[in-house]
Amino acid sequence: MLKRLGVMFILVIVGLWLGMGHVMAQAGVALESLEIDLWPEYDRPEMLVIYRMSLANTVKLPAQVELRIPAAAGAPYNVAYEDTDGMLYNLSYTTRVEGGWLRVTFTTPAPVLQVEYYDPGLKKEGTKRTYEYLWPGDYAVKDLSIVVQQPLTATAWSLTPGTASPVKGNDGLVYYHYPVGELRAGTSFVLRLQYEKPDDRLSAPMQSVQPIAPIESAASDLGRSWYTLPWVMVISVGFVLILAGSIWWWTLTRQRPGMAARRSRHASRTTPSRPRELTPSQALYCPSCGRRVQAGDRFCRTCGTRLQQG
Repeated sequence: MLKRLGVMFILVIVGLWLGMGHVMAQAGVALESLEIDLWPEYDRPEMLVIYRMSLANTVKLPAQVELRIPAAAGAPYNVAYEDTDGMLYNLSYTTRVEGGWLRVTFTTPAPVLQVEYYDPGLKKEGTKRTYEYLWPGDYAVKDLSIVVQQPLTATAWSLTPGTASPVKGNDGLVYYHYPVGELRAGTSFVLRLQYEKPDDRLSAPMQSVQPIAPIESAASDLGRSWYTLPWVMVISVGFVLILAGSIWWWTLTRQRPGMAARRSRHASRTTPSRPRELTPSQALYCPSCGRRVQAGDRFCRTCGTRLQQG
């Protein structure tokens, strides 16, 4: 019994130690900078919220990060970190609901992060649009700024609190940069947005792919370019072809005698030689048995008598 109690006590101590370590790790996370982009009615009839954050230099990597987003938004659209090559790579994450919030937890190997989600909290009443963004103060932020994108055909634009000067982006849309500054952990910030919009047109509609030039025009241009090809290029190509053919023919003719010689030598070794035929006047006979002998024989092939060499 005492042994079981001792084991349970050790497990409780270990669990408390791990829990304290987790809290301490979370308490040690701070943000060097945080840019919150608000893009209403960009590619969906909702509010696209983008967090571009950079962890403080004091944060040890890999680090566990927890952010709260509205529970109505559901799972985040993207959670990623920026690698040394400047590219974004997805991170796995877990979620759990806490009241009206969805807590998103993930571990990052790099200090630069990007989190995106779509908030359905953008309200529409006829042509009037209103939205309220709340930063819940999950972490201390040294430099917080909010950038709001003005939708197409939007008028009567207003931000609360304060005002921000508009800047036209490279995409042709207008952006309002609102600097907030430094915020402590647990300090929330609210930004209210209001504007008029007579239609539901999105700022980033799907674009159909169009050819750079009509197909018939491109074909006619190709034909004209062929007929207008400089004669110098034609002559050069012909000269190269003739030269290549001459080299090929010269190489082929140089190789043929050697091949024929090898074939002849091989045939001379395999073909048996025939004895030289003699005329009747040149015929020779053995003086002993009278058998006919062939020229060049030294002995009779029948009786073996030695023949006289003529």
